[in-house]
Amino acid sequence: MFVDLYQKQRQLAAQADMIRASDRRDLELRHMREIYESEARFSEIVGSAMDAIVVFDADGAISLFNAAAERMFCTKVESAVGANVTGFFPEATRRDTLERICHLSVDPVATDTNCAPELPAAEHVLAFTGLRESGEQFPIEATASCLDVRGKRTYTLIVRDISERRRAEESLRQQAESLAKAMAELKGLNDELGERQAELERAMAARSRFYASMSHELRTPINAVLGYSTLLLENIYGPLNEKQAEGITRTHKAAKHLLELVNDVLDLSKIEAGKIDLRLQPVHFPQLIDDLFVTVRPLADQYGSPLALEHTGEPVKVVSDPRRLRQILLNLLSNAIKFGRGRPIRVWSTPTPEGGIVIEVRDEGEGIAAVDLEKIFDEFVQLGKTQLTEGTGLGLPISRRLAEMLHGTLEVESELGVGSVFRLTLPPSGESSNVRGGKAAASEGGKPASSTAPPPPSGTARDNASSAAAR
Repeated sequence: MFVDLYQKQRQLAAQADMIRASDRRDLELRHMREIYESEARFSEIVGSAMDAIVVFDADGAISLFNAAAERMFCTKVESAVGANVTGFFPEATRRDTLERICHLSVDPVATDTNCAPELPAAEHVLAFTGLRESGEQFPIEATASCLDVRGKRTYTLIVRDISERRRAEESLRQQAESLAKAMAELKGLNDELGERQAELERAMAARSRFYASMSHELRTPINAVLGYSTLLLENIYGPLNEKQAEGITRTHKAAKHLLELVNDVLDLSKIEAGKIDLRLQPVHFPQLIDDLFVTVRPLADQYGSPLALEHTGEPVKVVSDPRRLRQILLNLLSNAIKFGRGRPIRVWSTPTPEGGIVIEVRDEGEGIAAVDLEKIFDEFVQLGKTQLTEGTGLGLPISRRLAEMLHGTLEVESELGVGSVFRLTLPPSGESSNVRGGKAAASEGGKPASSTAPPPPSGTARDNASSAAAR
């Protein structure tokens, strides 16, 4: 009986050992399967990584070289595995680069038995130069880590080619330098422009003061010349022979032209200085044009040009400065007569839907070339001037500026061989915050307010137009 019990106990112990051995084998197989799966996943990750991954030991011998590293260093994995990692760095920096990798991949608190006890596999970003199999050098960045297993160290580099980034950074740096240089140049130009503008403003102010002063100073002797020459021509001091009368006539004509120039210069200087006083009051059309026809008819008869006025609709009343309007229209009419080749001069006026008026002065002269249409509004420009068309070169520029001060426009259309049309457009009212004279002057029936500017010279010519191919 005791023998049977003993044998059963041994059988049970043997069965227990077999069960434990079976469990151990199952556990080992499961661990091996997990290890194989982990290695497969690791291999897949390493193989598909976009960055190059290089693993080497403490002697620099490479044990892993992924596909990205093959592409980056232009080296097959068969050639790289087992080779020294320093072969992928320029010869002059190999030792220094390897020391940096080994030093920076180890945490400062590491001991002899563990690279980083507190932060295992600590990573460090490195920047250095790589070397391809072809000998080409290129900039790279890498993260380095160190793993110490039972005293055997393994270093891992994850490398990225930063050539494109360096080129982009260099391009940005050059652009930044270029922009900074351009900004400095622009600032210098702006400063210079500001200085020149200040100098120009001072010069313009000085010129305007000079014009105004000289104009007033010149009027007295010019008026004296005109007065005495008129007395001589009227034989107040005795009879003149034919040659004396001819000389005095030329003197009188020249003095009159000089007075017109002085008056125009004074007007221009006042406009530029902003000292033109506008006195607004009701102005009636076409009555104002009829009054001007009386003034210019002797000049029209002298050139043989008939005058005609056409007005559309009912009479129009606008609020403006009648004196300045007369100055503008006298200039346009005188120009049309002098350059109209003795042909009819037509003035056409019509109301605008807003309550203003458009006045057109048409002639059948030689016309103005297209390239010269804007030049005629420049100061002291006289295109194709002849002895029969003397002038100062200021009539049209002054007329356009006066039209703008009245919030109107003065435009020109012309065709060579056909003639020209000067169009003056006026708003219902030229009143604004910078117009002087008050509303009382603009009321119906109010007395016209006098202007501080000199009266317009009689017979003002279109000084800027040519008499042949270009007016």
